[in-house]
Amino acid sequence: MNTLIFSSKEFGQGVLRSLADCLLRDAPLHAAILCYCLLALTGTVILEHGNILSLLQYLERAALVFLLFMSSVLLGTKLILVILRAGRRRKLAYRRMLSHYRIARFLAGLILLISISIFLGAFTWFKTLLPALSGGFPHDPLLADLDRWLHGGTDPWRILWSLPFASEALPVVGYGYSVLWYLLCFGGLFFVVTSPKADHLRGRYIASFLFCWIFLGNIVAGSLMSAGPAFYGAVTQDVERFRPLILALSQDQSPFSASILQSYLWFLHEKGLSGFGSGISAFPSIHVGLIVMNALFVWEYSRRWGAVAFAACLLTMASSVYLGWHYALDGYVAAGVMVLAHLMLKRMPRLQGQSMPAIRWPALIKS
Repeated sequence: MNTLIFSSKEFGQGVLRSLADCLLRDAPLHAAILCYCLLALTGTVILEHGNILSLLQYLERAALVFLLFMSSVLLGTKLILVILRAGRRRKLAYRRMLSHYRIARFLAGLILLISISIFLGAFTWFKTLLPALSGGFPHDPLLADLDRWLHGGTDPWRILWSLPFASEALPVVGYGYSVLWYLLCFGGLFFVVTSPKADHLRGRYIASFLFCWIFLGNIVAGSLMSAGPAFYGAVTQDVERFRPLILALSQDQSPFSASILQSYLWFLHEKGLSGFGSGISAFPSIHVGLIVMNALFVWEYSRRWGAVAFAACLLTMASSVYLGWHYALDGYVAAGVMVLAHLMLKRMPRLQGQSMPAIRWPALIKS
């Protein structure tokens, strides 16, 4: 019994030491998020826009998605792999899975995900403020005209809706653009922040993630404020230009209908309310930016899976236009900026991080 108590105490101390080390490595990321959130908090008080609690609106969803769903999927997958592959070394595999560092990295990752969920609440505050700072959405006509010019005088959504089975595909595309995109992008985030296998790219990945939201979603979006095709008639009073698209989208009344979500966002915008995903901004596309960012990291890992990831990028870009969320130009710019950002961040040695030290079976037996 004394040996068991000692081993448990020693194990707990080992986890705490490793956790402290992981949190220290993540300190610059937490500091950057804290500065951004404090800026939003200060703006909430000074500008009297929104409320302080809006910064915490994603915490409950983060708990459900990251702490319950993705953590359960991760644990279940690990256990299945150990059972199927470990064979006679199953006991050692369990010990490796429950090593000090792996548990500490997982806990530090969950703490970082909580920090990121607060960051997203602050981002939503900034996003809902942008139309007020820009005097509405003045650049939709310019972007819509550029979009038409780039595609040979035809609006890109018309090209997509002229394809075979375009109407029948609407519910499937809506589901993919919302649910599958979320699982891919935030599943990637979950893996990188909780897995020791991603230590070597952790800092660069989070820096790229924050860059996408802040630079694309705040700075660039604020410089060319636009609402997108779905809201074109409401912000320009030209209801005819995208009327056929709006009518086509309204045929889908499924739970992930773009038309329903767009009505929800416009309701929040008109009432000046903050809610899940609130804020309207088309240029550039965060949807495209995030999935391109993930595809670039997948490409570094595997050219084959990278090709699949870039195919998902093309589908996301086309879906954003097909569903009326974006002009095609929004996706082109977002993709180009994220490629440049990825190349620049790769040249910053401080963001490269260090891989997890190799753990050998003999060391596990002795521990």
